[in-house]
Amino acid sequence: MNDNAGAVVRVGLGERHKRIESFEPGAAKPALYPEWGKTPYHRVDAARYISAEHVDLEAERLWPYIWQAACREEELPETGDFLEYKITDQSIILVRTASGAIKGYFNACPHRGTQLAKGCGHITQFVCPFHGWRWSLDGINRYVHDRVEFPDLTDEELRLPEAAVEIWGGFVFVRLSSTGPTLAEYLEPVAKDLAPYRIEDYRIKSWRTIVLGANWKVALEAFEEAYHSMGSHPQTMKGNCDVNCSYDTYGPHSRLTAPIGMPSARFKGRVKEQEVLETAIDNLLDIGLADDAERRGLEQLREIPLAEGQTTRALFQEMAHARLKDFLPDIPIDRHMEDWNYTLFPNLTFNLLPGSIFGFIARPNGGDPDSCIFDVIVLAHPAGEEWPAVERELVTDPDHDWGVVAAQDFSNMELVQQGLHQRTTKFTRLASYQEKRIVNRIAHIDRYYEMYAERRSDDR
Repeated sequence: MNDNAGAVVRVGLGERHKRIESFEPGAAKPALYPEWGKTPYHRVDAARYISAEHVDLEAERLWPYIWQAACREEELPETGDFLEYKITDQSIILVRTASGAIKGYFNACPHRGTQLAKGCGHITQFVCPFHGWRWSLDGINRYVHDRVEFPDLTDEELRLPEAAVEIWGGFVFVRLSSTGPTLAEYLEPVAKDLAPYRIEDYRIKSWRTIVLGANWKVALEAFEEAYHSMGSHPQTMKGNCDVNCSYDTYGPHSRLTAPIGMPSARFKGRVKEQEVLETAIDNLLDIGLADDAERRGLEQLREIPLAEGQTTRALFQEMAHARLKDFLPDIPIDRHMEDWNYTLFPNLTFNLLPGSIFGFIARPNGGDPDSCIFDVIVLAHPAGEEWPAVERELVTDPDHDWGVVAAQDFSNMELVQQGLHQRTTKFTRLASYQEKRIVNRIAHIDRYYEMYAERRSDDR
């Protein structure tokens, strides 16, 4: 497994990050959430993140058997549009067929294994570049050069082998194995909870891909708990609460619910509401969800003092609900400043606000345990507007502007990965409640290890 996406990009902290003052524990009083500390903390073997053995275990017993988000349906709008999805050493070509369905084919000619397509683009048929064999978009062979030379070769043998493909919420999901639960079964009960958000109507605002110097699990874990806010993102704490967050698991999937537009409970009410507003505006602008018009509107809010008794949270709820109520009628106004951070096992995590998604997909970078292919995805509801199609961007510039928070997270990931290699780091220690989602993923990866211990990776 050496099909790497490219060189690792070292994301450093720029000057504006360095000017951020660290959070001083003495500046706030201790806080306590009712669920904290009710169970023992957890230890996780560091080898899971750094060993080639675990890369191989995941390639053989995890990735072939789970549904994984590969792209958005809107990326394949026309018949013949295709996109290559790679996971470990496997390559799947997703293509829009004449019927309108999206199919996924293992990227190999049945003759001698030549890959049929790379990257993305548009085709009218599959043509092997080596010997010219041809297939329709439905995977049916249309031509074998000098077929008389293959007297026993059947038409069924010549069909392009398919991966399972299903669509939910506008995401195209792939599973390499032909057996297993349907996508609807796999996503229960999360899909039901998310139905009012109508994610299938959202559109891509940006899709950036970077190769990070961290294991794919390290990369995702950076976004699955608010426990790191004090240490990593102190500049956000007057506008986001890191204490009154609930953590829930739904089988292999999980959710963090966080109130935003309010200060951390650690401040015990010692933050003025105008400070909350300014911090919340900075936070919203930083994650890149706002377009030019929204950015101007948010900047103008800085100049308007809040009315007596008015809260930042209520102000943003009213603004967001007014804009989206006709398009998302089943979402109540009080949910418009709730950040639902979901993980769809194993490798899609996203922050969901009504009308907006800031999400991440992490997957192995070939067979390297110390790097991953990392997609940063911004989606939004068009709210009646026509949006142009957006192409993916591969980021190789270490000085690329990710925003302050994301750059802080990316920098941490590489430090974590390097620290895991130290001789004294035998295991990590995870908080009993605030890091339970990480523990949940590890437990379910182990279940796949056990379920498919006796199966070969080519057993479809």
